[in-house]
Formats: sequence, structure tokens, C-alpha cells
Amino acid sequence: MLGAERISGGLAAHDAIAAGVVFAFKKAGVDKPPPVTGQDADPEAVRRVVAGEQYMTVYKPFGKEAAAAAAMAVALGWGESAMDVATITVGSATRRDIPAVLLTPAEVTAANVERTLVRPGVCTVGQICVPDLRAACARLGITR
Repeated sequence: MLGAERISGGLAAHDAIAAGVVFAFKKAGVDKPPPVTGQDADPEAVRRVVAGEQYMTVYKPFGKEAAAAAAMAVALGWGESAMDVATITVGSATRRDIPAVLLTPAEVTAANVERTLVRPGVCTVGQICVPDLRAACARLGITR
């Protein structure tokens, strides 16, 4: 037997794919889709989380990611080792001992949007609480 009721959830590599999963459920007429997750915490995804269409997204501190990548690139540009910046090494299917800086991601759900993204200044209430979502934002305590 096929059908949406047999799908336990949607795990998307990033929020753009999660948007497609949410759209597909809507297009199929599924009133109560299973949890759908993504990552990157882009404003559209955060709005879907607030609206209850996407269960969660993953926020990675992109400023810290960019700083680590830039520091590693500069080290390599100066002929130094990326290990001067890296805090660990990781492996892949084809290579071992890859210099890396691992950061702690944060799960973003409707219950913690304010604490995780708004208070630290990652995004603003205005970016999230568009007119159609003002009531949901108020219910969740996402305020100016």
C-alpha cells in the first residue's frame, strides 16, 4: 500500500530541498504531513517552521564557518598547513586526515526561534514575522 500515511518524515540535506518536500505534500493534498527537516536556517525555512509546515531546520554559525574557512585558505596561501587552524581531522570515503574545524549546530524549532535566531541577531523579527505569520509569531513569543 502506498500513500503519505506510510511516510514517517522527510530529512532534507538543506532547506531548499525541504521546501520541495513540503510543496509535494501540499500538492498531493496531505493535510497533516509528517515532520520535515532541513538545514541552513534560511529565512524562508524559518517562516515554514513558524507556520508549522517544516518541523525544524539546523542553524550552523555561518560567521564562524566562514572565518575558519578563510583562516585555513590564508594559511594554505602562505604555504602553511591548514592544521595550524584546524582543530581536528576527519575522513571521507576517499581520503583520511582532512583538516577540519567542527562547530556546534543548533536545532531550530518553532519553540526556540526567538532564543536561537532572533536574540543573537541571526535574523530579525521582520524577516520571520511577515503579515501572514504575525499571529503564529505572537503565539510563539517572537516579538520585536
